[in-house]
Amino acid sequence: MDNENQTNQTAEVPNEGAGTADTQPATGNVEGSKTLTQEEAQKMADAIVAKKLKGMPTKEEVQEYKDWKEAQKTEEQKRAERDAQSAIQAKELEDAKKELAVYKRGVNSEEAEFVAYKVSKMEGDFETNLEEFLKANPKYIGGAKEEPTGATGLPTEKIQSKTGSGVEAILKAKHPELYK
Repeated sequence: MDNENQTNQTAEVPNEGAGTADTQPATGNVEGSKTLTQEEAQKMADAIVAKKLKGMPTKEEVQEYKDWKEAQKTEEQKRAERDAQSAIQAKELEDAKKELAVYKRGVNSEEAEFVAYKVSKMEGDFETNLEEFLKANPKYIGGAKEEPTGATGLPTEKIQSKTGSGVEAILKAKHPELYK
């Protein structure tokens, strides 16, 4: 409280020439004002922190309380907590197995989590549903590529030849009479 009164007193210093036209604001040192050094400011901050922490338990006291609270639990409560933790770990393991199965099927790494989620929401066996989902959506498989497009954005024609090079295939496509 004393510090607050001091700051209020220094802020409320009256101007000597109040009410006159040539009044200038005080820019220099005002009587009674005090500049704090770094050490004084640190001491004040430490005092405020100490005041706030007064009555708060130490780390050791908090740990002792946690230990006491744990000792007060019944065997049934402890078993329930272990069961809950076990269920969480089993769910995480199951999710990891599903995602691994998705990766083994060749799904893109960016899409694996999404595919695993979509397939796990389907009714039935996960493996069977995964197979059906990937047959219906081959775009998620890493080996499947979209058709290449030309500068116009339209799909380009693919000329595949079972015999010979690409040049030979082009000639065969343009002049089939030469290859009879």
